[in-house]
Amino acid sequence: MAAWIMRCTVAAGVALAVSACGTWQSVKDTTVDATRAVFVAKVKQMNLMLESRAMLNQNGQGQSLPVVIRIYQLKDAKAFAEASYAQLLNDDRALLKADLLGSTDATVAPGATVKLSAPMPDDAQSVGVVGFFREQKSAEWQLVIPKAQWKKTDPVRLVVNGNRLELDGGR
Repeated sequence: MAAWIMRCTVAAGVALAVSACGTWQSVKDTTVDATRAVFVAKVKQMNLMLESRAMLNQNGQGQSLPVVIRIYQLKDAKAFAEASYAQLLNDDRALLKADLLGSTDATVAPGATVKLSAPMPDDAQSVGVVGFFREQKSAEWQLVIPKAQWKKTDPVRLVVNGNRLELDGGR
């Protein structure tokens, strides 16, 4: 009788241990899913507002001129960040092909606002923005915006002022 009780106790212990493994895995999976929901940027739409100032992309006579802004959705921004102005102007698709998920151009006139909206691919990690200013030597023409920025503010606002691209965190 004692051996039978011992076998039943061992069998019950094994059954409990095996079922607890499934419970532990379920708890672990739920915790991982909750962590992803909090810390991983799940942005479905890229809403971007480009606001230019009156003094924009000036020529030699001080006249403000429109500027072309190119927006790239990227898996990884390393190649974009290391690219030169000329490379992005002339051969961007070949240079970024491994990381490029999509791109769009917008022409921004002095004192104008342009709103852009596009689906944000799940594997996009950042958005690269380039301003093709007349005078690129003194310009701040390149900007990388992490995907998580859209969780903080939507739309993301960029100010185009003179020969500079600036992320507007004030609004």
